Amino acid sequence: MSLGVGHRGQFTLIGLAAIALVVLMIVMFTLKGTEADRDRRITESEASDISRVLEKETRFLEGVLEDAVASAVFEMGQNSGYTLENRPGLKHMGIPYLFYQGHVVNVPTVTVMEDMLAEEVERRVTNAIEKHKVQLRKEKRTYSFGHPVVGGIIEETGCRLDLSVPIVVEAEDGTMHASSTIEFTHVSPLRIGYLRKLAEQYVQNYNQLRFMEMGVLAGIREDARIWEPPGRLMHSVSCKNPPFKGKEEMVTPFRENSQLSVARELKRIRNLFREDRYVEWNLDFRPTDTDFSFVADNDKYGYETERIYLVPQMLAPFSPRSDVCISHYEVTYELSWPVQVSLIDLLPTAKVVGGSGSALIKPLEFQFYLEPYLGTNEDGSVNTRAVNESVDAPSTVDSKCAGSCKLDLTFTNSNNGRVWLDTCAYTYDGSRLYEEEITCGVHTLVAADATDPTLGKLIKRVNLQNTLKETYTIPPAITVEGTVYEEQRTYCEMSGTLTSPNNVPIVARGGAPPAYIEVLLVPLEVGLGEVMYAAADDKGHYSFPQVTPGEYWLVARSTPDADGHPLIAIDPEGRIVTISADSRRIDVIMKPLQIAFVHGKYERVSEVSDAC
Repeated sequence: MSLGVGHRGQFTLIGLAAIALVVLMIVMFTLKGTEADRDRRITESEASDISRVLEKETRFLEGVLEDAVASAVFEMGQNSGYTLENRPGLKHMGIPYLFYQGHVVNVPTVTVMEDMLAEEVERRVTNAIEKHKVQLRKEKRTYSFGHPVVGGIIEETGCRLDLSVPIVVEAEDGTMHASSTIEFTHVSPLRIGYLRKLAEQYVQNYNQLRFMEMGVLAGIREDARIWEPPGRLMHSVSCKNPPFKGKEEMVTPFRENSQLSVARELKRIRNLFREDRYVEWNLDFRPTDTDFSFVADNDKYGYETERIYLVPQMLAPFSPRSDVCISHYEVTYELSWPVQVSLIDLLPTAKVVGGSGSALIKPLEFQFYLEPYLGTNEDGSVNTRAVNESVDAPSTVDSKCAGSCKLDLTFTNSNNGRVWLDTCAYTYDGSRLYEEEITCGVHTLVAADATDPTLGKLIKRVNLQNTLKETYTIPPAITVEGTVYEEQRTYCEMSGTLTSPNNVPIVARGGAPPAYIEVLLVPLEVGLGEVMYAAADDKGHYSFPQVTPGEYWLVARSTPDADGHPLIAIDPEGRIVTISADSRRIDVIMKPLQIAFVHGKYERVSEVSDAC
């Protein structure tokens, strides 16, 4: 029995140990499963958070892109298909010519317009993102954006813009936790490509007919205020005191005939394009813009530019009067008059709608100028097909950066980067940039390194003739910082005293929305970049990293509430500043908005107290 009992007890102990081992293993696996499940749940939660971030910011970027496309297309329509930075030199009242004194000029190709549209939209989106980043930093968000990339296609039915923006999500320790790219496409019904096509068709048609020049010629032939065509014998005149017409007498009839020719041309255009009832054509002409000149040869007084004389010629010897002569005159005219052409898209879907808070709802309009040109042939007859031979502008602009000059630049402290001539960009690798077929003339040259964040931008005004061969050093970037102060004063009603100004930092304050001072650096020189934004922190300190030296307008203002009122009762402050290596700290002193009547005059005060 004892043996039997002993064996049974040993078995029991071994069984218990085995069960304990199994339980331990189950517990370990269970714990491991719990930890894996917890990690899985954390990962899913983080993925969900990132997904929500991407969804929210995608909606934000969609709105930004839509606004940027609408405003950029509207700007291009106002400038003959060009952005403001790319308008050609041949223009009137800021609007380019597409026909000028006998030449079709400056007609942009669709490809050039696509490049300009993509650049302008990218610039506007970048500016909006930079401003948005300030708010993200203020709200201590753990994500940020990279540089957006925009591509565009212009078709007759509208425009398609593709936007790609990198987004980075940071972990709690500031390292990159996850990254992604927001990509989407915006299709706009704004038919700037179609309006450009109609404008090109019209200027080509006009170049063949020169209808307004013909109209002016017909008008001056019938106008009693203008002498008959020159070079032939006219009525009798005094031999000693021949009559003349002054320039002021000639200008008015020529202006009025020009105005009449514009009215007739508008009627012709509307008939020419009558099949498209969704596009309205308008012509605008100011008679005072007429450029009228002449040169008259009266054989006696020499060449005249202010008077036209009837030149006397003696009658035959058998004439009964010796003081009466027959007459003739010789004169060459030059007449030109700028006419603004507008194509307005009346299609209901083609309205330009402004962004959030904007009341802009306006039809898309394509504007350009043409300038008819009336001259005189060698025999004195008026030439309705006159051409100004000095005009050398290209008829078609198929590259906004094409020309006959060269760039040969070397950079002493940069191995790769980009160079801009106005808005034309070029990439260099290996510290040297060599490019041919560059546009000649005066440009703003901007150079920036692609990899070194400690470098700023080089900005030069250059006159490019033949080849520009220079060696440059890109200057270091500058960190601009300072503190925003309030000129704080307290008015004591009981004693009627006003404390001396005491500059106190204006600190950021919590709340919904948070109240803080926003500081802007607005570039005042071409090439300095976009507007920069910074927020003063809980100590009133602000900072702008990587600022290029130059002249800026510095603005400090309080963030507004929902009604647009400042959340901090402070008056906006702005001034022009020149930023250099020796001038990188800029403190801002702002005045309070509150007003008190002190000793017979109004004073700005921070506080009115009755307990002092």
